[in-house]
Amino acid sequence: MDLWDVVVQNDFNNFSKKDIDDIIELLENNMSKDLDERAYLYKNMHMLVRNGQIRNLLNKRILAGRCSVKWLQIKRKTTINDLVTKLESKDLLFNKRLKTKNLEIKSPIIFSTIKLGDLRYLIRTIVPTGVKSINKGDEIEEITAVDNIVSIIDLSKDVLEVRSNFKNARVLHNFFSHLLELDFEEIDILKNFGGKMGAFKDSLDGGKFFDVNSKPILNLEITKEISNLLVNTLKALDNYFITKDMETLISEMQSTQIDEKEIGDVCFTQLLLAGLCKMNIGTDVELGKDLCHQSLYNLIKEHIEDETGYISFTFGGEQHTIQVGRTTNSISFRTMATEELIEYFASKVL
Repeated sequence: MDLWDVVVQNDFNNFSKKDIDDIIELLENNMSKDLDERAYLYKNMHMLVRNGQIRNLLNKRILAGRCSVKWLQIKRKTTINDLVTKLESKDLLFNKRLKTKNLEIKSPIIFSTIKLGDLRYLIRTIVPTGVKSINKGDEIEEITAVDNIVSIIDLSKDVLEVRSNFKNARVLHNFFSHLLELDFEEIDILKNFGGKMGAFKDSLDGGKFFDVNSKPILNLEITKEISNLLVNTLKALDNYFITKDMETLISEMQSTQIDEKEIGDVCFTQLLLAGLCKMNIGTDVELGKDLCHQSLYNLIKEHIEDETGYISFTFGGEQHTIQVGRTTNSISFRTMATEELIEYFASKVL
């Protein structure tokens, strides 16, 4: 079996409308406009893979698209040969495909496993994600919603790559630990960048940081009196910028002195952030604004910890956007990714 034997219909959602139009044009097939294009292409996979140009386009995106990716370090308890034997076993449906018709899925189940190359395996797993209600007219029918998740295990690097959201990745972490008798360790996606999203952004071509969710490093609580003094200090500075009256500024600043014993060794910026548990700052990405060039962010960045951030950048002549999850250690592609782009980020993270 190869890649085309484990493709499912939903994989065609990884293609943009332009990709779909290009594939149909290359087919030179007068497809009826009444048909669902993606469903039609899936049912005619045999025609697609015979066309070299289409096959190349499929290779680029069929398992990529707008996905989230998380990398886990494998802590092997056995030899590579033992693990290969396990991966190529009937328990993992090696070179087989699960028949899902009328199958009730209550827990993660292997859909198929194939070999991609030397010591590289693709494992597709069906994971239940909840219950959906369907109105049948006179009654409500409940069905189990599932995701068919792509994972790639590279034994030459001892890395498991899961292409799904954080919740599903956590489920598969536990599932594969039990199934393959392996321990996994989360890979810190910013470890090669000193834990700084800004440094990660700077490593990308034309990288621009345009939206961030953060939390203050220090969890400070201050009194109402000190809060009022902080506000009055800022008002005094505002007034000075308008009037240029230095004497008034000095007078107002002297009247807003804070008891050092009450605040300890804390700077003014940290006091401004006191009481906040999280904050969001953003710029207009369409105007090409980089958050790292904004004065407010530069003022507070040493006193906050970025948890998630959006970065725009250029790759292969195309504009892309990713969301970097500091707490989830994942990268989510908000524009259509390719295999080459995912591999590019893997090389930065690993």
